[in-house]
Amino acid sequence: AIISLAEAGSVSRDNQHLTLVDLVSNIWNIINESEGNECPPGEIIIDDGSCVACAAGSFSNAVNATSCTLCPAGSFQDKEGQTSCNFCAAGSFQDQEGQSTCSSCAAGTFQDEVGQITCSNCAAGSYQDQE
Repeated sequence: AIISLAEAGSVSRDNQHLTLVDLVSNIWNIINESEGNECPPGEIIIDDGSCVACAAGSFSNAVNATSCTLCPAGSFQDKEGQTSCNFCAAGSFQDQEGQSTCSSCAAGTFQDEVGQITCSNCAAGSYQDQE
């Protein structure tokens, strides 16, 4: 495309009349598109080029990620914009992915390891009366 000076304060491009303000705005948009936004880990880049924080229950650990990853079962993330998930503590579990909390083991069950998806029943002759 040839750009020619049609009159002071405006240019003509492919039979379109643009003011210098329009031209500068178009050049600025081209520069911004070529540089692009950089979204940090914990956020994703969306169609309009802006960054959005990953929701609780998910994370992103890469620059310019295009999607958030759900926290796997046995883990959780209770904050937005995070780069990883946390394991459920001993005494708790999470059997679904993408969760923001873990559940306590019910009375009569226990879990003595972190990052688990179930609790185990107490052995015969023993009990657990607290959640």
